[in-house]
Amino acid sequence: MTLVFRLLPRELAAEVFAELEPEKAEALLRHLSIRKILEVLLELPPDERTDLLEELPGRLTQKLLNILPPDERQEALKLLGYPENSVGRLMTPDYVALKPYWSIEAALEHIRRFGHDAETVDMVYVVDEGWHLLDDIPLRRVILAPRGRRSRRSWTTISWPSRPTPTRRRPSA
Repeated sequence: MTLVFRLLPRELAAEVFAELEPEKAEALLRHLSIRKILEVLLELPPDERTDLLEELPGRLTQKLLNILPPDERQEALKLLGYPENSVGRLMTPDYVALKPYWSIEAALEHIRRFGHDAETVDMVYVVDEGWHLLDDIPLRRVILAPRGRRSRRSWTTISWPSRPTPTRRRPSA
């Protein structure tokens, strides 16, 4: 198994590694070089890396944390600090955030610029100046919103394209 794993491209290796049972992951880690382990860890999304680190024995988790670059280690430690199965633990820190007062054009430009680093861009998050979540909006609504719109209020108050309101037919007498 170790030989085959070493031959996998980095992204595929990370995907395979994330799906392994903790015992198999631990056994595999014992046979990989520090460089290969680091490649796999860095390729995992932060939330999946957190799941892995939580499932491994404490001693091994500490070793893995120690080989991470300082910024990645800090992020991992922060995520490990959230209670298991909490929103903070499950949510990725790699997302696109928008400010409620941005125009549609500014929002789309921001998404184009920073969306490449996000784990997912099918949903964007509207946050206030203190980075408190105000709303989550499907990207589709941002793309289809009329150009030139600005809102001083939350993006939820912008008249987004929506489905027609169903009307009731009265029975004819």
